[in-house]
Amino acid sequence: SNIPWHDSPDREHAEAEGRIVGFERSPLAGVTMRIDPSVGEQQLAGLFTAAADQERRATFRSAAHLIPLIAALGLDRTDVAQEQHAALFGFTPRAPRGEGWTIEEGTPTSREFGSLTRARQPAHRRGDRDFGVLRHLDTLTVSLQLEGTGLRTSFRARLRKEP
Repeated sequence: SNIPWHDSPDREHAEAEGRIVGFERSPLAGVTMRIDPSVGEQQLAGLFTAAADQERRATFRSAAHLIPLIAALGLDRTDVAQEQHAALFGFTPRAPRGEGWTIEEGTPTSREFGSLTRARQPAHRRGDRDFGVLRHLDTLTVSLQLEGTGLRTSFRARLRKEP
């Protein structure tokens, strides 16, 4: 399935189904769920697609801030448009991962995502985990406990060690 964290009901993907593999002491008495992204091979393509889609949308929202300045001032460099935007509005629209934009046909264009009129979606490379939250996450643990005043939640994330 292309849906992250989804159990497949068919026999072919039965080994990918979620199952209980042991027990540990929980910081709260209700329920605990620990997620370890390193074991989710079949979900990587779906997770990558979701993360890349959000990054592409953020890139295009930033680029849209520059289009009026590029058109009105006839600019051919995005760094000048970014400087002008910062001077006028107090913030600088940024490209993804510090990639930078080029101007093609009067529109800021990302090497990875294309432009507003010619969008591209990068493909997932098998085994690639260096994207979205997975880039930094080793494990994620969420514990819940019902109490007289409501729900108490404990959230712990262990970050990956950089090589």
